[in-house]
Amino acid sequence: MSIQKDDKYKVETTHNKKRKVEEITAKNSKQINDIQSKSLSIPGSKPSGKGEKKKEGRSQKELDETHYEFRNGLRCVSPYYFVFEVFAKGRWIGKTVEEILRSEFKAHTEDYYKKKLESGDINVNGERVNGNKKMNHGEKLFHRVHRHEPPVSSLPIEIIYEDEDIVVVNKPSSIPVHPCGRYRHNSVLFILAKEKGWKELFLIHRLDRLTSGLLILAKSSKVASKYGIQMEERLFQKVYLAKVKGKFPSEEQDVNQPIQVNIACKGVNSVKEDGKQSRTIFNLVSYNEKSDTSIVKCEPKTGRTHQIRVHLQWLGHPIVNDPLYGTEGKKVSASDVSQEEKEEKDNDCPFCSNPHLDPEEEQLSLYLHALSYQSVEWKY
Repeated sequence: MSIQKDDKYKVETTHNKKRKVEEITAKNSKQINDIQSKSLSIPGSKPSGKGEKKKEGRSQKELDETHYEFRNGLRCVSPYYFVFEVFAKGRWIGKTVEEILRSEFKAHTEDYYKKKLESGDINVNGERVNGNKKMNHGEKLFHRVHRHEPPVSSLPIEIIYEDEDIVVVNKPSSIPVHPCGRYRHNSVLFILAKEKGWKELFLIHRLDRLTSGLLILAKSSKVASKYGIQMEERLFQKVYLAKVKGKFPSEEQDVNQPIQVNIACKGVNSVKEDGKQSRTIFNLVSYNEKSDTSIVKCEPKTGRTHQIRVHLQWLGHPIVNDPLYGTEGKKVSASDVSQEEKEEKDNDCPFCSNPHLDPEEEQLSLYLHALSYQSVEWKY
């Protein structure tokens, strides 16, 4: 699917809407400047940074931690060592390291943590301690791990448009936008830093890991704020395409149903009366009688997590290969598997001792594509 910037696009909107964008942008810039000025006026203080987009810079040291391998249509990250670090939280004070590991970090067994304490891979302030060590204010807990990242699609991140302010890319399905969970080097920000040299990009919006399509990134916090404001104020339109089960109604479907996180199943949302207000407009594009599937145009008017997927499920037409909201099929995520490694193994690493097969292609894709974004000033 080809997406490109429409240089000849002429905006047809009211003067009032344009003026609203300018007023909000000016107001936000003034707030940032006021905060910075107040911070600098206090002796010994540092700028608070409030009102600015978080800088997503990547150091060369981070980028050189590992390398990519491409095989069987997958981008694989060679396992590497990484140190997690965290300052003692208030609830940790007076508790032993063993108690904290047992109650707060349940990804591994007690035996694993005991071995890591003995080896010094888990330590406090860089010093080896035993499990009976009690945490104090200001202390930092370190955990050195042999990190295995799940593989993602080897499809390239296509550069759709670039200028001095922004980068617009076509994100393949399966690649998260930013580091999260077990993903780090296999994220859009790391890949672009390693392959294109863009070490400092700022997020304007996000796409779900399995969603493919248009992603806009800023080259400065000022530009990110401008675009971010328009998104927060719902001053631009987003259009997605989805392949869903069954024959979708030919009439426009305006779904205004609240969405709430399903606490019993973390990360999965559903339509509930006491949820957050959510609205999506759907229109049928085409229907394939042979496969009994429809291509549907989706226009979210709010930005809830998994909003399009939840509303399509609510309509009775879930996305064909949706592992969370589909009514049938394999419900397996690529985050649940890791590649079969050929690198040097770490004897204490649970992933090295229990490798898994590479995920299949169907586990890395979702038939949901971000097709276009536009405001009163631009269109991609």
